[in-house]
Amino acid sequence: PSNKSKMIFFGPKFEPWLADDNTSRKQYTKLNNGFQRIIRKHQLSNQIKYIDCLTLFCTKDSATLPGAIYGGKAMADNKYFDADGLHLNDKGYGVWRQMVEETFV
Repeated sequence: PSNKSKMIFFGPKFEPWLADDNTSRKQYTKLNNGFQRIIRKHQLSNQIKYIDCLTLFCTKDSATLPGAIYGGKAMADNKYFDADGLHLNDKGYGVWRQMVEETFV
C-alpha cells in the first residue's frame, strides 16, 4: 500500500444475544484486546485505524459504568440491531458510516 492508503479495522461489538452469556462476552473482550495489540505491533500500524466497537452499540449509561467491559455491565442497545440480535440495522450502520467519515476527515 502507498503511504496515503488507510485501512479501517472494526473490532468486535457486544450484541444483544450476548446479554446473558458472560463466557462469550469475555472472549469478545479478549479478541478486541488481541486485535488492538496486533495492530499496534504491525509494521504499517500508522496506516491502520482501529475502531473499538466493543461498547459502541451499547446503551450509553451501561457503557460508561465501572466494570462495563470486564464486569459484564455494558449492554447492547437493541435500537442498533436487526431482530436477529446480531446484525446491525440502518441506525447501526449509520454509526459505522460516521466513524468512517470522521477517520477520513
